[in-house]
Amino acid sequence: MRRLLGAAVVMVILMAGCTGSDGGAGEPVGFRALADDHDAGNHVAGLFVVRTQPEWEQRWRGLMAKEGQPPAPPAVDWTTEMVVFYVLGTRPSGGYSVRIDEISVRDGRLTVRVEESRPGRSCDSADVLTNPFHAVATSASDATVAVDLDADSHRCT
Repeated sequence: MRRLLGAAVVMVILMAGCTGSDGGAGEPVGFRALADDHDAGNHVAGLFVVRTQPEWEQRWRGLMAKEGQPPAPPAVDWTTEMVVFYVLGTRPSGGYSVRIDEISVRDGRLTVRVEESRPGRSCDSADVLTNPFHAVATSASDATVAVDLDADSHRCT
C-alpha cells in the first residue's frame, strides 16, 4: 500500500511539472489583415515588425517587387498601430499559403502564431516558385516579438 501511495505522489508531482513553462498562451491581441499574396517579391523569409511609415514603404516595395507598378502600401495609423508580417520563403510550387491567425502577449512578449498550409502529395499545383506572405496591423508595442509556426498539409482529391 505504501508503495502505491508513494507512486501516486510521484505521479502527481510529475504531472504538475508538465503544465508547461509558459503557464498559458497569453492574452489575445487584436489585429486586422492588411495584405496577403502568393509572391513576396524579393523579400527574404521570416517574421518582420515595422514601426514606422518609411520602413513600411521600403518593406512594401520589397514585397511588391515583381509588380510592374506596385500599389500604395495599406494604410496604418502609426500613432496606435504597427505592422507585423510573415514571409514563408521560396517554395517550389503553388499550393502554399501562410496566415497570421493569432497574436498574444505574455510577460511583455508578443507571440505571433502563423499557419503554413502546404499542398498534399495528391495535389496538383502549378510548377512555379512562390513566396507567400501575410501582413497585419496590430496595436503598437515596443515588446519583443516571437513567432510560433504551425505547418499542415492539406488534402486534395
